[in-house]
Amino acid sequence: MSASQKGQTRLATTRVMSSNGAPVPVKALTASTTVVRGDAVDPVPESEVVAKFAALTAPVLGDAQTRRVVEAVHEIETLKDVRDLGALLVPAL
Repeated sequence: MSASQKGQTRLATTRVMSSNGAPVPVKALTASTTVVRGDAVDPVPESEVVAKFAALTAPVLGDAQTRRVVEAVHEIETLKDVRDLGALLVPAL
């Protein structure tokens, strides 16, 4: 966030269209928020972050290697060399 944005409230608004492209009545499906999911005020639970990571990486890395990456991140403070984590992110040939 730039210095000029500090203190400004950001508003997220969603507009829903019907399947034929016609606007849905505004009163029916209008929602706004100033808190973005994943922000410090509304953090995403770790379990959801891990699940999303696994869903996106398992097709590339495989289930076992994905689990090893998650374990390595959980133990990052005790890693002797961060290159070990980087190596886990490379798919096996």
